Amino acid sequence: VFFFFLKEEKNMQNRIVKFRGLNKNGTWEYTGNTLFMDDFWRLVATGEITNVCQFTGLTDADGTGIFDGDSLKVTALLGVESFVVKVEWDNELARFVAGNSPLSAYARQSKIINESPDLSTSK
Repeated sequence: VFFFFLKEEKNMQNRIVKFRGLNKNGTWEYTGNTLFMDDFWRLVATGEITNVCQFTGLTDADGTGIFDGDSLKVTALLGVESFVVKVEWDNELARFVAGNSPLSAYARQSKIINESPDLSTSK
């Protein structure tokens, strides 16, 4: 597992880089909200925070931030059909994907249905 030690700041594309992880009580801890970036990574290194997920820079239909590992329920444009996809990082394409498509194709027409990923099986 590789960790990138980044400061929470806007990069050249004006995208905020932030992370979340589960503490020992099963509650999400977010960089910038509950922890400074350095404190967050210190807790990850000691095992007090697990299941680290990166913010994708996109939000769902409700305006909730989408993180790596989230499951999304996507509703078709006409509202007739829906399906579930998992958000993952694709190393080959160097972007976040939902199923076999770019995450940006589904983000605004989806809702997060699961924020408890098991990242041990992720790419």
